[in-house]
Amino acid sequence: WQTRRSAAHYLDEIPPTETTIALLKQALQDSNKKVRKFAMGALMDLDVPEAQRRTEFLPLVIPLLRDHSKQVRIQTAWTLHRWAEDISSDALLEAVLEETEPQARGAIESLARAAIESR
Repeated sequence: WQTRRSAAHYLDEIPPTETTIALLKQALQDSNKKVRKFAMGALMDLDVPEAQRRTEFLPLVIPLLRDHSKQVRIQTAWTLHRWAEDISSDALLEAVLEETEPQARGAIESLARAAIESR
């Protein structure tokens, strides 16, 4: 997993290409929570047109609000604040209702509040 995490980190350092993007998308499904968490942040931070981030990346990242790792859920919630208006109410409601960890629930509730305020 450390090699995969290092590779994901390296992908964040180079200009975005179709290959870079494809590898980061693949890393969102990695078995290691640190790889998934880093890939999510790197993908959302890539220097790409905002429309691409909203239409191509967000649909892949939003399900991480329900990831089995608390750390991934928390980091995803905080990262997605910038795009709160683009997250469906259903996705937010499901994530809040399923969350049992207080810290993760607080992060997801904060994201839900940001989404409500942006609408």
